[in-house]
Amino acid sequence: MTDHHQELENEIRKQSHLLALAWRKGQAHRVLDALAEVEPMARSLMAILIHDQLTRWSPYDCRWPMSFWRAMLDRSMMGIAGRQVEALGSEYRERFGTDPPPIPKPQTSQHDPEESTRRVASQAETLRRALEIGAPLVPPRPPERAPDRFLRGSQEGAR
Repeated sequence: MTDHHQELENEIRKQSHLLALAWRKGQAHRVLDALAEVEPMARSLMAILIHDQLTRWSPYDCRWPMSFWRAMLDRSMMGIAGRQVEALGSEYRERFGTDPPPIPKPQTSQHDPEESTRRVASQAETLRRALEIGAPLVPPRPPERAPDRFLRGSQEGAR
C-alpha cells in the first residue's frame, strides 16, 4: 500500500471514530449529514467502521449500532422516495397543469423517520396512480368569475 492510500485510510478511520462519538452523544443529524457529503465508496467504508466502533462500545446492548443502521436505511430510503416524488410531481405538473396536493402533515409533533419515509412513499404511489389513470387527484377548480352584480339586486328585491 502506498503512503497516499495509508494516509487516506487513516483519515477515514479518524473521521469514522469522531462520527461514532458524535452518534453516541446524540448528534445523529451531524453524522448523517457528514456521511451524505462523502463519496459513496468512502461512505460505505465509514458506515462499516462507525458500526464496528459502536458495536465495540456496547457489545451486549445493540442500542447504538441498530439505531445507526436504521437511521442510515431511513435516510437512504427517504432520499430515494423524495427524488421519486419530485420526478412524479414535475410530470404531474406538466400533464395536469397544476401542482399535486401537498403531503399531509403528521398527527404527532415528534419526528419519526420511519413515518416520514412511509408518508413520502405513499405520496409517490398516489402520484404514480394518478398519472397511470390520467386523472388529477383534485378536480380542477372552475375559472374565477367576476362577482355577480345581479346577486345583490336579487337580494334587495327579496326584502
